[in-house]
Amino acid sequence: MPPSPANKPRLAVFAPLPPQPTGVADYMRDLLPYLTTRADVDLYIDDYMPDPAAIPPQCGVYPHREFLTRRAEHPYDCAVYHLGNSPFHRYLYPYAVHFPGVAVLHDHVLHHLIAGMAEDGGSGFYFREMAYNAGDAGVRSAWEALMTHTEAPFYRYPLNRRLLDVSLGIAVHSDYLRSVIEQEAPAGLVGRVPMGMPLPASPGERQAVRATLGLPSDAFIIGSFGQATAQKRIPQVLQAIASLVRDGVDVHYVVVGNVGRELDL
Repeated sequence: MPPSPANKPRLAVFAPLPPQPTGVADYMRDLLPYLTTRADVDLYIDDYMPDPAAIPPQCGVYPHREFLTRRAEHPYDCAVYHLGNSPFHRYLYPYAVHFPGVAVLHDHVLHHLIAGMAEDGGSGFYFREMAYNAGDAGVRSAWEALMTHTEAPFYRYPLNRRLLDVSLGIAVHSDYLRSVIEQEAPAGLVGRVPMGMPLPASPGERQAVRATLGLPSDAFIIGSFGQATAQKRIPQVLQAIASLVRDGVDVHYVVVGNVGRELDL
């Protein structure tokens, strides 16, 4: 049962909103109308103008720098931090570490986020996080990457240990990630919150979408979604598609998202 209006918890929520080009912002747009029926929500964002259509009338939206003042004047029951592995979450990571609450992990790996923050805070920050997460081996890996100008060991070290250690609870969207986090933080409180997704389109709706996008009605469609970076392994996908084409398969490959500078499509 939802709490009665008089007993609704007061939450400070840190997350991006549209028009920030991240799926977490779209997720928050869909979540907030329901969350605000169960809690009094103040949303703290980075330095941009949010889309007013994404903000329910009863939800307060403030620059993140006002959090300490507002928290002191009217304490919150809990803070909720929505973390993803992208630059749009840099501003909220320090709050999640210094003012622990519930961390919603939209990604297991946060290494790209931490490495990006090191660009602003200097290599010392990166070394500290690598040491905290992986000890001497992490420091050696960080030193090797910095000295040889090679790619950081993004997937060897998720760099989520500090967050797992300090957070009051961790929320994830899949049973798989819950099992992984439970192994990494056996003493922590981990819960699965299913990600709200629309039901699959009916066959008629799918054909209408294909027509809108100019895709053949009977072609086999393969899609890559999100930032088109090297981690998406798009060249390898293209090689696989080439073998399908040689076998006579009518296949279309759709790449949806911004293209990273290191990838020449």
